[in-house]
Amino acid sequence: MIALHGRAGLAEFDAHYRDPAVAAFRGKVRMLADAEVEAACPARRIARVEVETVDGRGLLGPTRPIARADR
Repeated sequence: MIALHGRAGLAEFDAHYRDPAVAAFRGKVRMLADAEVEAACPARRIARVEVETVDGRGLLGPTRPIARADR
């Protein structure tokens, strides 16, 4: 959601979840368990994001937790 609409709050999900562009994007996303992320909960809420571009490059997401205002 955030990749297409800049935010990923409830309002964005309510407004756009069924959009064809969002549905197509969902088909390209995988969620995997990560031992470091799981071990941090519930004291810290973190996530690791890795993106593979269409040309095969790998990109890593932010290394800092996402601020509540940005969620």
